[in-house]
Amino acid sequence: MKFTFTKITFRLFFIGLAMIGIFSSCKKDPVMTTPRDFTFEVRENLGASLSDAILNNGDQFEILDKDEYADNVYFYMNSMMKQVSNLYRFNNTNSGWNQDRIWEAFVINNDDEKFAFCIPGGNFYISTGFLKQIEKDHELYYVMAFELTMMQEGYILNKLYSLGIEDIAAISNGTVEPGDLSADDVALSFIDPSFVYDLSIVQDADHIAMDYICKSSDYNRFGIVDLLNNNDSGLWFDTRPSYAQRNLIDLNEVEVEDVSDCGDRKKTGLYETLVLQYLP
Repeated sequence: MKFTFTKITFRLFFIGLAMIGIFSSCKKDPVMTTPRDFTFEVRENLGASLSDAILNNGDQFEILDKDEYADNVYFYMNSMMKQVSNLYRFNNTNSGWNQDRIWEAFVINNDDEKFAFCIPGGNFYISTGFLKQIEKDHELYYVMAFELTMMQEGYILNKLYSLGIEDIAAISNGTVEPGDLSADDVALSFIDPSFVYDLSIVQDADHIAMDYICKSSDYNRFGIVDLLNNNDSGLWFDTRPSYAQRNLIDLNEVEVEDVSDCGDRKKTGLYETLVLQYLP
């Protein structure tokens, strides 16, 4: 009898411990995902969702027709895009990105605002208002390199996450619950004036972009410094409040691993004849 009582007691004891463990685990805060947890596939799916949201919002994003401008504006823009994304995606099977997915450039017909951004997954967007302030090829190349760097290094994803857009996976696979932020909300945030990065992040992206330009082209990486120093074009790059506060001295001191890769080219004439002359 004593043995039976002890056996039952031990069983109840261990059952009690198990129940305590179950209830304790239920009370723990759920483990939240962070931007580091999002795979390249999730980011590409997010980019596809955002791209669809942009294409379907003609009021805010009036995209120049791909067919109408195929032989001029988009021919040039996508040629430039292919080159500037070379190290990040093309010919880089170890990059983590899907090699079959082409990164495209899109022009948004908006002369009143200057903006350029790159969504997760690689697509690049720029307004006609910004393009018409650009005069030479190397300026556009820098803008693309900078925005692609912001995307590649995860700065954009971190920013979206900091704004409370935490359920990236849900937006990526289209399972957003009613009332939650949608792909449309996220797409609009890219042209919201309050979507501002810390200056330190902008500086880091500048340094990486300048080094990247040398490794991927023969364009003049310091051309941006000359433009920012020019009083006549002081607002050239002020697409976000934090962008115009760059430390130009630091940019001049950026070093690259192999300076022989750097070039001095600024203009080919193609930007003027294929883009500026055709923009509406």
